[in-house]
Amino acid sequence: MNKELFTRYAELKIKEKELKAEMDEIRPQVVSEIEVAEIDKVVIPGYGSVGFKIAKIWKFSHEVEQAELEIEGLKDKEKQEGKATFTERKDLVFNAEKK
Repeated sequence: MNKELFTRYAELKIKEKELKAEMDEIRPQVVSEIEVAEIDKVVIPGYGSVGFKIAKIWKFSHEVEQAELEIEGLKDKEKQEGKATFTERKDLVFNAEKK
């Protein structure tokens, strides 16, 4: 077994978590800078661009929300009765040591 490979994977996962935390920390500043400049994106030569994308957020009628709840109930019932089927997938996980 290649211990160096697993060590490198662990190092990268730890770095990924640290980078995400830093990105989450500076995100409000990045958003503010773009909004203050009243532009859609900032082009960073050699890297790409940072900007906004518009996403639709749908809000459905009460009837549709009730139908979705009913469907969720039916799904749970089929799981319990063994009518529903499933597949499994194997995901790779890394758990950092607690310090």
